This record gives sequence, structure tokens and C-alpha cells, in this order.
Amino acid sequence: MNRKTDRVDVRLPGARPPRATLCAALLAAACASHKAAPPPVVAIPPPLPPSGGPVSPRAERMFGDANDLYAEQDKLGALNYPELEYRFQESAAADPGFAEPEYNLGLLYQREGKLDQAAQAYQEALRRRPGLTLAAEGLALVKEAQGQDAAAASILEATAKAFPRDAAARARLAELSLRQGDSDRAREWARGALMRDPRSLLAYQVLLELALRQGDEDLVNLLALKAQKARPQAALPAYYLGRLAERRHDPEKATAQFQAAIALRPDFEPAFAELAGLALAHQDYAGAESALRKVLQLDPRACVAHLDLGVAERGLQRADAAAAEYQEAIRCDGKLVQAYYDLGLLQQRVSSDCGAAIESYRKFISGNATHLPGDHPVFAALQECQQRQAQQAQDEQKRQEEAAALAAKQPAAAGSPAAPAAAAQPSAPAAAPAPADPSTPPPGSPPPAPADTREPQN
Repeated sequence: MNRKTDRVDVRLPGARPPRATLCAALLAAACASHKAAPPPVVAIPPPLPPSGGPVSPRAERMFGDANDLYAEQDKLGALNYPELEYRFQESAAADPGFAEPEYNLGLLYQREGKLDQAAQAYQEALRRRPGLTLAAEGLALVKEAQGQDAAAASILEATAKAFPRDAAARARLAELSLRQGDSDRAREWARGALMRDPRSLLAYQVLLELALRQGDEDLVNLLALKAQKARPQAALPAYYLGRLAERRHDPEKATAQFQAAIALRPDFEPAFAELAGLALAHQDYAGAESALRKVLQLDPRACVAHLDLGVAERGLQRADAAAAEYQEAIRCDGKLVQAYYDLGLLQQRVSSDCGAAIESYRKFISGNATHLPGDHPVFAALQECQQRQAQQAQDEQKRQEEAAALAAKQPAAAGSPAAPAAAAQPSAPAAAPAPADPSTPPPGSPPPAPADTREPQN
């Protein structure tokens, strides 16, 4: 059960001021897993910044301290968001023309899932410095996460038009076009990005994905080679070479490439997801469980991983753990109705609970966005469970009828007359009297005189 994702988080290229931003990978990761109700969007160019002078030394010092604090906490793996937010807010307030603290605030809010606040921070960063195209890119990603693809495209297109030499906005437009199914525009934007920045991994990602979908293996190899030369330490080329090997049904080579990608970047979640898929395909349930746990550690909102983890737990004969993962997948994403089907099979065939299984099957059928074909195995499983329930009901009714009949007979047996006593047997002849003991007096004789116990006296 190999479920792939088309989105690969990569680090953004481009120069930045010293200590100007947080880890740029947050930009993609924060929006990929958070959905919110889309608020009204007004995509307008930001006004001119209030001041164009140099940054005050005090604000810059506070900004540097905030970045140092972030680096320390990130190394420990324990970010104190309220404290970091306060530090960057303090730095932004110290100089109304300093844009970078607002941009970093946007990244923090985005990572926390506070998309409305992230959008406001990015907009303020652009108001202070319209040339900070990373803020426009971050704002576009927030709009994507809020389901506002048109607004995201508008922001990115305006940025690309205003800054003809900017590559990052074009790479994001390529990714957005790919996700929307417009291959031609995706290819055009990606090539434009590479013309401006030959090291743009996001542009390579889009072109590699297009080539892989089209089955052009030679182009995949060529693009992967170019990406490796451009970014020798990047995990993306090895990842796509692994997917190519998987397409060629070469699991050993695919595994080696995915492991190479992880060696280059230990937090490269897509490679762990692919390793899990390969392990499940070969019934290596322990290996799949290990890889999927890593996926969820890197991204707790990777809802599909819970679904696959349920399959792995069932393969390891841990029915309770499997059921818990299926239920967690549904809680994580209500659209993952496949979990209802897998849960139903577990309830029917492992727990022998057809009542619960029927309920799960019906939720799977009703929750599918598309009409299921009549030969889908869920209908056979549902019918089997219904027949089993009907047979169990018949058996129970028969048992109750037999018990009632037996109970009806027992009172009649208790009220019937007792059986007649057996006829008396003739008594045996009396035995002859035993001869009389001469020492025994005959009946009616006076009692014998008491014996004289006195000793004779001398």
C-alpha cells in the first residue's frame, strides 16, 4: 500500500542578509499540513515602506539575539514560540522600517499553524520592504494552505513581474501550476526559474516530477545529474533516482537511493515514506513500522502515515494497535475513508465483530467522493458479514426456542405422582435361638448377690 506525495519540501535558494531569517524549509513545511477556513483576500501591492534608512543598531542587535535564541532552541528540539515571538516583535517595534523581524514572525506563525497571523506578518514585512520577495513567497504559501490558489498565484505573478530577475517566485509558480495539473505552465515557470538560478532545487523538483510522470527515464536521469552537480549535498536527486528505480521494479536499487537521500538529509520525510511503501509491498512490516514512525515524528500531520501504520501493525499481529492507527487516521483527516474499510476488515476477520464491521463498511461506502464500482470487495465483505449476522440470529432464536421448550417440560415433571414403592419382600426365616449361657440367670430370677470383695484376714 504505497501512497506517494508530490510535494517535496526543499530549502529555498537566494541570498539573505546575515542572520536575516529562520530555516527556510519552514516555509514549505508549515503550510503543507494546515488547512483553515479561507478568509476574504485582497491581493494588492504593498505600499512603500515608511523609511528607507539604515536599520537602527539597537533593533539589529535585538534581532540578532532573537535569531541566536532560535538557533539554540532549535538545536535542542524545543522551541518556545511565545518567547521567540516576543523577541522578534520587540525587534520589529524598535525600528518601523526593519522588515526581517516581521518575516521571521511570519515563519514562526506559519509553523504553529496560525495562518492569519502569518499572513499579517508577511504583509507587514512587504510594507516595510517590498523587495523582500521571500515575504511575498511566504504569503503565497499561506494563501495556498488556506485554499486560495488564485490569490497565491496573483501574489507570485505580481512578484515575478515586479522583479524580473527573481527565481524563487517563478519556482513557486511552477510548483503551484504542477499541483493544479497545468504541466505546460509548470514546465515554463520552472525553466524560467533555472535560467535565473541554475541551483534552484524547487525548479528541478518540478521538472523531475513532470519527467517521471511522463515516463521519460532518460530525462529523469539527466535532470538528477544536473541537480546533483548544482547541489551536491541535496537529497532531492537521490530521491527521484529512487523513485525511478521503483518504477523499474528494482526495489534494491530504490532502497539504496532512498537511504542515500536520508544520509544527505536525515529529516527528508519523503524518502522515509517511500521506504515504508517498499517495506509494505514486500511484507516487511517491522521495517515499514520503523519508517512510518519516523515520518510521523518529522510531520505529525502526515495523516496517511497513520493509515499505512495500521496496515503494518496488523501485519505484526497487533490488532489493537492497528485499530488505533486506523481511528487516528480518520481523526487526523476525515477524508481518509479508506481507514474505515481497513478497520472493517480488522473487525470482521480478526475480532469477529460483524456489527462493528458493518458500520465501518457503510461509512466507507457513504464517505467515498466517487461512486464505488459494484465489484469493489467491500460489498462482498459487507454481504458476508450480513449473512453471518443473519445466521447467528437464527442460531440464537433456535437456542432460545429449545431452552423454552425444555423449561416448559420441567414443571410437568415436578407435579406428577410419585412412583409406587416396591413390593415388600418376604422376610427371611428367624434364626434358631442360641443355647443358654449357664452363667446367665433365666428370665425372672432374682439378681445375683453382690460378690464379696473383702480379703481374708489372718
